[in-house]
Amino acid sequence: MKFIYIFVLVVVLRSQTSKSYRVLGIFPHPAISHFRAFQPLLKGLAAKGHNVVVVSHFPDENAPENYRDFVLDQSQIMTAAFSVNEHCTFNYFFFCFAFVFTFFARITANHEQVYAPRSYKVYYEEFVSLMEWGNDACEQLLASKHIDVLFDLSRDQKFDVLITEYFNTDCSLGIAYQLNITSYIGMSSCALMPWHYDRVGLPDIPSYIPSEFVGYTPNMNFFERFTNWIVVKLTKIGYRMSQMKDTKLLQQRFNSTVPNLRDLADNTSLVFVNQHFSFNGPRPLSMNVVEIGGIHIRESRKSLSDDLQQLLDNAKHGVIYVSWGSIINSHGMSLSKKQEIVEVFKSLPQTILWKWENDSLTATAKNIHIRSWLPQIDILCHPNVKIFMSHGGLMGASEGVYCQKPTIVTPIYGDQYLNAAALEHRGMGIVLHYNQLTRDKIVDAVQRILKPSYKQRAIEISRSYRKRLSDPLETAVFWVDYVVENGGNLLQSHAAVRLNSLNYHSLDVILVLLCAIAVTILLVIKTILSFWCRSKSGKPKESRECATNKKRN
Repeated sequence: MKFIYIFVLVVVLRSQTSKSYRVLGIFPHPAISHFRAFQPLLKGLAAKGHNVVVVSHFPDENAPENYRDFVLDQSQIMTAAFSVNEHCTFNYFFFCFAFVFTFFARITANHEQVYAPRSYKVYYEEFVSLMEWGNDACEQLLASKHIDVLFDLSRDQKFDVLITEYFNTDCSLGIAYQLNITSYIGMSSCALMPWHYDRVGLPDIPSYIPSEFVGYTPNMNFFERFTNWIVVKLTKIGYRMSQMKDTKLLQQRFNSTVPNLRDLADNTSLVFVNQHFSFNGPRPLSMNVVEIGGIHIRESRKSLSDDLQQLLDNAKHGVIYVSWGSIINSHGMSLSKKQEIVEVFKSLPQTILWKWENDSLTATAKNIHIRSWLPQIDILCHPNVKIFMSHGGLMGASEGVYCQKPTIVTPIYGDQYLNAAALEHRGMGIVLHYNQLTRDKIVDAVQRILKPSYKQRAIEISRSYRKRLSDPLETAVFWVDYVVENGGNLLQSHAAVRLNSLNYHSLDVILVLLCAIAVTILLVIKTILSFWCRSKSGKPKESRECATNKKRN
């Protein structure tokens, strides 16, 4: 009988501590590299017993019963070689942004450094395309038939929390508002964008926190800091303009019942950031911003195929692993650039394991091995891999840091320049721009990065990257539970979010102090002049200056 009582007590306690929540995830951006940073948390919540509904372009083929997918238009998925040229329309504000940015970038550039400025046309295309992708994603999301299904599901039982990507649109916040969801959790697949700082009450400090668009290190000179400041402020203004467009789309869809998205974003409960200070550098983060860099990395490894295992084990001079990510596809290279790189790889003593996405290139040397797909993290953590050649995407860069691999980075777009700068700044990477992929430059980079100092720094950074209080996935799951259990109210109460710029930066206080100082100085001057004139009054004849001052007083 006593055993039955104990059993019932355990069951009751377990049911109280494992309450199941209804989680809605909305991820409209059509880039698989982004979604790979979010999916581990969604599946982790499902594994804990929560009911997870996900709206995205990327269904999970092995989803558990409590993980339900609503698939957006897969024709929009970004799979081809990256090009922004076809996605941009002229906008006067963004043109001014690009012109100002490039002007200061050019006049301040040190042409000996690797962070060489790109053309104003490229900056213009990158920023405008980013905003237009966000607007397009919002429009396609609102047109999806799945939105009506979400409302049907919400009528049966309300969703407890929204988890969504914070990148180039806040459209999902408007949908959450219509579904009466009050707790919002944002996830960023890269470092926080400049326009995300305000919603969580963080200071944006352009003096040492470089924007994704510039790709500087924290050690900026005056002109770089000046340029970074301009970029941060202009992109924040530009995002607000894009945000207003999304607000109008939502109001058209829901009959003008949606508040301004900027106001909804201020109710953010928590933001997960796919970064870690050991790699990206320290940031002034508050408790409602949680670093979960490496959340997609699992300790358990899958066994490599026999041929790969043998290839890695038997590489006498080590292996150089080459991969330029999922969006920047290698087959987008010109034929001449391919041939040049192949000829360089032929001359190297190392074994080259190269991820190539199609059959346009075949191995023409014994040391070059080409595959359309490779298990990247398992390869990088093999001890015989000596160098990682990457485009600087944050997922791959994080894996390189985790596996202690010195990296030669060829950034192509967006935050890849920021990640490349971070790797070089940390002493475990060398930046080699696309136009520097020549025989002499590649050979020189390989020889330099094989020096023991790069490997030693990679080991040190990896040790710091791995050393955490808890696994990133466990940390994220804990905080989702925390937000839901507390209704998000404790985290939403960040006072800085409610302040305008004048109050936040204490400009009103500074103005009053300056006025008080000015008045004090004037009174002191007046008192000194008065005493000076009185001292002169005993003489037969006053000076013209005293007389003039008396008349003025």
